Amino acid sequence: MPETPASRRPAESASRGNDTAASCAGWTSVPPPNPGSGNVLNAVAVLSASNVWAVGSYDPVNGDPTTQLVEHWDGSQWNELGLGRGVLTDVAAISRTNMWVVGYSFSPGFHTVVEHWDGTVWKTVTIPRHIGGLNGVAAISAANIWTVGGVILHWNGTAWKKIAIPSPGGFLYAVAASSLTHVWAVGSIDFDETLAIHHCSRNCAARRLAAARAAGRWLPRWQLVRQRHKRGMPKADAARLSHLLPATTASPVMPPDNQR
Repeated sequence: MPETPASRRPAESASRGNDTAASCAGWTSVPPPNPGSGNVLNAVAVLSASNVWAVGSYDPVNGDPTTQLVEHWDGSQWNELGLGRGVLTDVAAISRTNMWVVGYSFSPGFHTVVEHWDGTVWKTVTIPRHIGGLNGVAAISAANIWTVGGVILHWNGTAWKKIAIPSPGGFLYAVAASSLTHVWAVGSIDFDETLAIHHCSRNCAARRLAAARAAGRWLPRWQLVRQRHKRGMPKADAARLSHLLPATTASPVMPPDNQR
């Protein structure tokens, strides 16, 4: 019996579905504008299919100093925005009216850059001095922002707090957060050894500290997950970290050599 149009429709529909799936498979180039020379994008944050932000830097063709670059994808095209002088290293997106970028500038003189998008304009944010550069930023909420580099900075919705990296010689390159109790930062020690630290909230820290005490172990709120490739944290370094512990906490107890 000849095939009818109705009997063909399921096959045609399935074919169209396969074509759609195939069109979404793999990576596709979506080139942003290049406003100058030395164009670089360092980080990207996605709010939706029509709201993507990428940040980096470029060198203006007129010879001006390196300029911070922000590129925005609206679902159909990129739009570029040059902010102040310097380099943007990371971006974190909370909502379309709450974005954070961090970086650094060499003009005038080396200084750290933190800027905030309120849905209308970008504004420079005042932060503590002597930061030494910022490389990464993670946003849990409007009142819980972490950024890292030469130090750790935390925004509580009102003010910034500067926190020392819990490892001598440590420098952090990235930070990621999935919740209030799960914040991770990674980097290096003296640009030679890997470094990873994990942050625990106050309540989480209290529970873990109680368990550590019961087991005869020691644990700060910012836990140094790994400091050395082949052995545990040296006792001298543990002593330097003792200022991170509550006053009632016993002195650090290092694990036996055969457990390091």
